[in-house]
Amino acid sequence: TGCFREPLFAMYLTRQTGPPGQTLRYDALVQNRDNLDCPASDFTLTSSLPAALTQKSFIRNLPSRVGQEATTVRLEPGASAHIGIDVTSAAGAPTGGQQFTETITHRGQPSYSKTIAATYTVKSS
Repeated sequence: TGCFREPLFAMYLTRQTGPPGQTLRYDALVQNRDNLDCPASDFTLTSSLPAALTQKSFIRNLPSRVGQEATTVRLEPGASAHIGIDVTSAAGAPTGGQQFTETITHRGQPSYSKTIAATYTVKSS
């Protein structure tokens, strides 16, 4: 574990509002903060969603992977990935706040993980 450090994980606009059935974009950033002389590491993105929400995540900035699913991201030390997280509420979702979480985990050292809570507030259409 000498190489590994906790990743930086941030999410922007963690509280958003939309009518039932709308897809909202939550943007996240993960940065590999391992020692610079270490090899690339894999980071896994997992989510915990209530039944009224579904999501798709994709990479937004790595040239060879733009648009690809972002469940696992390989990053060199110091490198960052921007991840788009599209969250959709069900057509019949009840009004009110639906909280969900996103977690990034360092696969080389699974105890290094960060979780962020976000909210999708369903408004009446």
